[in-house]
Amino acid sequence: MRALPTATLKVVAKSLPLASHLGFLALLSVLALAALSAVGLVIALYSFYEELLPVEGGGFAVSSYALSPLTSVVSGRQLLELLGNATDTQVEFIVFSVTYARGRAVVVRGVSSEYLVKTLGLDPGVARYCLYVGEGLAKKLGVEEGDTLVLHSPFTGDALPAPVCGVLHLPRVLNYEILTDFSTARTLRGLSEGYYSVAIVRGGAPGALHSTDLPL
Repeated sequence: MRALPTATLKVVAKSLPLASHLGFLALLSVLALAALSAVGLVIALYSFYEELLPVEGGGFAVSSYALSPLTSVVSGRQLLELLGNATDTQVEFIVFSVTYARGRAVVVRGVSSEYLVKTLGLDPGVARYCLYVGEGLAKKLGVEEGDTLVLHSPFTGDALPAPVCGVLHLPRVLNYEILTDFSTARTLRGLSEGYYSVAIVRGGAPGALHSTDLPL
């Protein structure tokens, strides 16, 4: 089909009523906002990933192919086998689960008992199904130590009532999360023993791992 001459296009545009001009401008504005939102979404996802994972001091994160750590699944045994005899290497596993509590979407972070004791200074006898709520999140949920919080898992469809064993003032994004042990987080995420969301590897050589080495 032959394109209309430029002059003809100008005449057509000028002949449109004011309402059509305004509608066309509104459509362009919506498309521009949609494009900016798409770019912002990508940036936000990468920032979200970096915020969730405490990678400092030259460490790196290991995860499966996933949009975020919240949906990643990693085999702890396979990762440790791949690392083999790597010296001066420390591995920190984390289990993430998105849950719903009191009408809000909440991130639950499952960590090791060593992390709870050494990093947060909690009692070594941490009970299973014990929740430690960040101070910022506790205010939003209206909970305090001694309360029972019911967590609804979209992964399993089950509801898990658990005691709030402490409200903690935590740094950055942790202040708006729930910390608990691996077992509780796996129950909410629907993972089997030995599986995690991500692993933080510190020390050693990142080149020892390849994307094809760690199957889902």
